[in-house]
Amino acid sequence: MGDSSKLGFDYPDFAVHGAETVAPAAAAVLADSGAITKAGNYRWRVTFGTDDAAQNILQVAHRNAANNADVEVADMTIGANSQTKVDALFAMLASERVVVRNKGVGTAAKTMQVNLYGWLLN
Repeated sequence: MGDSSKLGFDYPDFAVHGAETVAPAAAAVLADSGAITKAGNYRWRVTFGTDDAAQNILQVAHRNAANNADVEVADMTIGANSQTKVDALFAMLASERVVVRNKGVGTAAKTMQVNLYGWLLN
């Protein structure tokens, strides 16, 4: 579980800072937690920013241990030229992972930046 500091901030158990991606392809993985080592209930926070003038849809996908199928997926609609954050809750087994991917094709010469943070709740 995350460590709570004296300031009340709960440090995440996972932090993935995805690279800034220009015009990502459909289904491009923008952030990947890697295989988790401990089963439990996790809260995942996705922060996202784009300079794309078009609306975007990201998928937060809970993947199986073999990383060859989705267990569950949450779609997020992101407004044009925006920054936002969303949370997803997943009950996960050891060796499963969470990925964030672009659902559609990004606009040419426009960038997306995704960060993924995870907390083991119990």
